[in-house]
Amino acid sequence: MKTAMPIASVAMFLLFALGAAPTAFAADFGSFSGDPILSWDRDGRTMMVIDDFTYTDSRGNKWTAGKGARVDGASIPQLFWSLVGGPFEGQYRNASIVHDTECTAPYRHRWQDVHEMFYEASRAGGVGWLKAKVMFAAVYHFGPRWPMKDEKPETSRLSSVDDFFRIRSFIRRNSEISIQAIEGLTHESLAAQVSDLALDAERRCGAEMDQTYIHYLDEKLSRGEFVPGGSRERQGSWENYLRCER
Repeated sequence: MKTAMPIASVAMFLLFALGAAPTAFAADFGSFSGDPILSWDRDGRTMMVIDDFTYTDSRGNKWTAGKGARVDGASIPQLFWSLVGGPFEGQYRNASIVHDTECTAPYRHRWQDVHEMFYEASRAGGVGWLKAKVMFAAVYHFGPRWPMKDEKPETSRLSSVDDFFRIRSFIRRNSEISIQAIEGLTHESLAAQVSDLALDAERRCGAEMDQTYIHYLDEKLSRGEFVPGGSRERQGSWENYLRCER
């Protein structure tokens, strides 16, 4: 004898069928005040925030890109734009706007808290777990840091392109890894977890970068320089990376 589907189950089914489930899921990571309103500056790269734009995280903390603030996406290390896309190209656009303003003096929060906010805001914007965690790893380990109350920021324990590829491989194979665990990764721990063979496969995966650009990236990371450069013409997309077979 068939039994009727409970009303609650029917409601949940409709939510998924109508596409409302992703919105509910994103709400677990906080929400934005609406769509950002910005205008391009004459330099063609910087944008000005026309009206206050706020992200409220899951704990109720508000992070605001204030009217008149200027953003350029540089708080996401530009060396990694070729790996995940430019800061205004994807679903993490809103997170990037708020993150940019928080990475600009006068600083209002600890750099660690700001980068953690970026992860949560990226998820709120619809970014999947893998990309969000890889992007978080990039900004946390290779992005901007600043002192608070005369407390000197610690030096990153990762400093090479191989460290980045290892951390990406490690995250992909450990989907449940927390952002706190990502913060604690070191060159030594990554080398122990990701073999040279796995590293080589990760570097080839998606055919993202040619050897010239890898050399450039490695050189800049080792010197702590986060500046744009290198051709993106022969680099694959994040989607190519996700299709890559190991």
